[in-house]
Amino acid sequence: MKNIAFVLLFPLLATAQKRNDLAEVQRDVAMLTDEIRNIQKTVDRLNTTAEQTLANAAKNGAALANVQDALNKRMEVQEKNFGAALAATSTKVDQLGNDFGAMRDSMTDVNNKVNKLQTALADISAKLDILITKPEAPKTEGAPGYTTSATPPAGMTAEKLYENATKDKRANQNDLALQQFTDFLKWYGNTDLAPNAQFQIGSIYFNTEKLEDALQAFDLVLNQYPENPKTPEAIYMRGMTYLKQNDKPKAVAEFRTVSKRFPRSDAGKLALEQLSELGAKPLSALPQKKRTPR
Repeated sequence: MKNIAFVLLFPLLATAQKRNDLAEVQRDVAMLTDEIRNIQKTVDRLNTTAEQTLANAAKNGAALANVQDALNKRMEVQEKNFGAALAATSTKVDQLGNDFGAMRDSMTDVNNKVNKLQTALADISAKLDILITKPEAPKTEGAPGYTTSATPPAGMTAEKLYENATKDKRANQNDLALQQFTDFLKWYGNTDLAPNAQFQIGSIYFNTEKLEDALQAFDLVLNQYPENPKTPEAIYMRGMTYLKQNDKPKAVAEFRTVSKRFPRSDAGKLALEQLSELGAKPLSALPQKKRTPR
């Protein structure tokens, strides 16, 4: 009986079990559906956010492009302005260089003119010294415009007169210098500068081609002031004077004398050069004559 009842109830029990399983499946499906819906919502939100982000990125990219474009244009303007300013500055620098060169040339011209003015002033000063130290007096024989007297003018010294005469000689005022050296010998003939004054007189005559007067003046240096510092030069200048007169033998004799007596002096060295140019030997190189025994 029990077995029969079990057999009869088994289908019913199986059917109930299937219903329970179906309900559970339906619940699971419902839960899965809810989860799928939630996931879809989440995906939709993510898509919306992504779209917004992409839109914002596009906007930002456009803005960035606009900023970059504006920056490039600004840089181009700055480069043009800088290039123009640099070109203008370079032009100004070149102009300043040219102005500086012109100014340097002008300064050179000014310096040359100043030097010429200084030379002219020195000559004027020398002439003024002569005019101040020499009072006006009736003209006598001698240099034009120069007066002389038996005694030196007031305030005149040997050194001052010699200095004035030397300045005039350098300025080619030969007549005036000659008269002053002559007065020097008359007023200060016993001073140490007297041989120099006499030598200067010979030099003036030599330079003005008054050769006979030059020989006499150089003779006076040797005769009136023997063994003075001007002796070597006076002998040498006698030789040069003879050379100007085309009297070679006498010139050679004078050059040999000064080179023999004063070999270390400037005049002695110049005399040796003259002998060499003339093809003549100095006394030391000439053969010595044998002395005949008495």
